[in-house]
Amino acid sequence: MKCYAKEAKSAQLLDIMCGHLLKRFVVMRNVLAILALFLTLPHSTTARDIPSEPYLDDGCLISVWAPSSDKLANQTEWRQKSAYNRLQFDDDAPTEDGDALVTYARKGVPGSLLRHKGKLPEAHKQKPSVARIQNKIFVPDDSGFNYSNAKMPLGIWGGKKGAAFCGAGLCPPDEQTGFTVRLTRSRIDRDDKKPPFRHGLRIYSYHLNRDGEVKNSTAADKKARKRTQKGDGTPLKTPLEPGVWYHLILDVGLNSFKDGKPVADGWTQLYMFDGNGNLLDTAGKTGLIYRPSPDWYIFGPVLTDLWGGDETRPQNLPLADTRIYYEDYEMFFLDPDRTLGARKTGP
Repeated sequence: MKCYAKEAKSAQLLDIMCGHLLKRFVVMRNVLAILALFLTLPHSTTARDIPSEPYLDDGCLISVWAPSSDKLANQTEWRQKSAYNRLQFDDDAPTEDGDALVTYARKGVPGSLLRHKGKLPEAHKQKPSVARIQNKIFVPDDSGFNYSNAKMPLGIWGGKKGAAFCGAGLCPPDEQTGFTVRLTRSRIDRDDKKPPFRHGLRIYSYHLNRDGEVKNSTAADKKARKRTQKGDGTPLKTPLEPGVWYHLILDVGLNSFKDGKPVADGWTQLYMFDGNGNLLDTAGKTGLIYRPSPDWYIFGPVLTDLWGGDETRPQNLPLADTRIYYEDYEMFFLDPDRTLGARKTGP
């Protein structure tokens, strides 16, 4: 059974099988292998590479987490100090069954961080290196996005079991004990200065070989070191239109090892579908290193919502009272009875 869709249209793709590669594509693989020698830095893919379906085949995945909206909304970890309740369960939401998780931000008011990080029991049993997380999202017509950016509650995290976690913001690559791959949103047109602002999604990845990596911590490299504390963004080109339900899928594959050393063959890919299941956009990055040793693995979901903004950063504050609805969260790991061939290039 294939783990990546054979129908992918990008010339950069390898046809990867569960456990083996099709012999009839030997010539194609050899050509791609030669091209891969030149891909020494992480490689981004964009909407130009849109396939007919996700590259990671559903048949190679097993579901490990699928909470109901009310159960997810009532996780105690969400509860943060705030002047108002930013997260609720709504049983009168614009969904088929009326149930959804809703996040709320008030016009011109800073909102506290909302975050849920799950360590799944199946993760510690399987120690997965490939995972998928998905949900559905709806932005009402009366929403008012901010000028700057914001964090979105869909992501994957992991690292070394038992280590104090350092794998997101304010954590340079050489100090990381883990990794995070999550979504943010920002203006589609970076030159747009007047509201209403149209926002699009992007992957925000904290891989170890992101641009500007600094190996030492001397005063001389302080400026470069600060730059590495940020994640590496890979945007979609399709905006989030108000009044439309979208289905989002985020896939992550950790890097492998050769002779005990990490190989830069990790990858991540985001897919955006409409309510009818049509793939509207995709973006991703390959050539990544997420872990320095094989004892790092994927733990589970990380859901983070933050508008940010304060008196010193008013551009991050919402321009109107804004609700965003989420439902049908689910996470998958690679079936432990299956394997993937090496993925050197492509989305």
